Amino acid sequence: MVDHDARGLHVHLLLTDPTTEDRSTGGFSERPTLSSGALCLLGLTHIVAAATSVALVAWDYGDCYNWNGQYYHILPLLACFSAIPGCGYCWLALLRPRPKFVHVAGRYFLASTLQACFLTMRWSYVCTGASEFKYALEPGMVMQFLAVLLLQQGTLLKVEALLGSQAKLLRGLVVGIVILGAPIVIVQAGLVYAGFPLWVQDVSAVLMFCMVFLFTAFTGFAAFSILRCRELVRTANISATTQERHCRTLAVHAIAIVAANGTLLIYWTTVAVCLAHGVEDNTGTDFVMAHILEHVTNTVCMVFMSGLISSAIGTAGRDDPDVISEIAEVRGSLEMQAILSD
Repeated sequence: MVDHDARGLHVHLLLTDPTTEDRSTGGFSERPTLSSGALCLLGLTHIVAAATSVALVAWDYGDCYNWNGQYYHILPLLACFSAIPGCGYCWLALLRPRPKFVHVAGRYFLASTLQACFLTMRWSYVCTGASEFKYALEPGMVMQFLAVLLLQQGTLLKVEALLGSQAKLLRGLVVGIVILGAPIVIVQAGLVYAGFPLWVQDVSAVLMFCMVFLFTAFTGFAAFSILRCRELVRTANISATTQERHCRTLAVHAIAIVAANGTLLIYWTTVAVCLAHGVEDNTGTDFVMAHILEHVTNTVCMVFMSGLISSAIGTAGRDDPDVISEIAEVRGSLEMQAILSD
């Protein structure tokens, strides 16, 4: 049997300062996936996108006084909110190699920032009549779809990293989410731009119901898998205080997953209501509030799941942070014991 103490130590190291990944799941890498120049360019992209959103609203405040005006003025704040951890990811990835789930979080922050930037451009057209931004909604929808996929991928990789093995059930659910999500996006775009017949909306409702089921199943299994790691932490040869701190961290991870996907479902529901019954002041305000809640909650979830905070603390507080070699030793111990058990 595999030594539970070694697995518990593996979870402890990942929660303390994630700097490597499990090679058995294909999620670990000893080198950054991006070069230093690419990471600097990524950070600059965050700054430019957030600054563009703020500048558009500052340049022309717009003539909208209903929910469109609220949305137009909130979007730059959302862009800045996701750009801050995005720049933090770039800095931490420059310092030393990070696990793949950290890099996935970095891509999520970029997609989220660009989504808010493109939507600001679109609502600049709505509120100020800036015709050059008339078709900015399409790239905004694409970035939103990518952000949803990256959120689920980041959750999957974090679960696999903590468990030290592939989560085949979660992988299958992610594939199902992708298969159902693509036609939903196409149908929604077609209803807005191509004038699809109304019966297509009924098809979209069925697909969205199936998507809700898959999201609920994925969220539940992911949260349960992370909570299972608390038992591994308690077997590690570390102090009781550290064990309790890691158990609380894992509980926060599980809660963050449930909150992120829960608010995402609320947002999709408001979008479906707006498409089915038209956008009025009440439904428009609900849409704005749901998007704010979804954006903030998902960004906070990725900050917790990626370990950016623990990485920053580990970077500032360790004199010799050779966590890569420590986890490599644990990984070697796990592999050797698995071979012996066979």
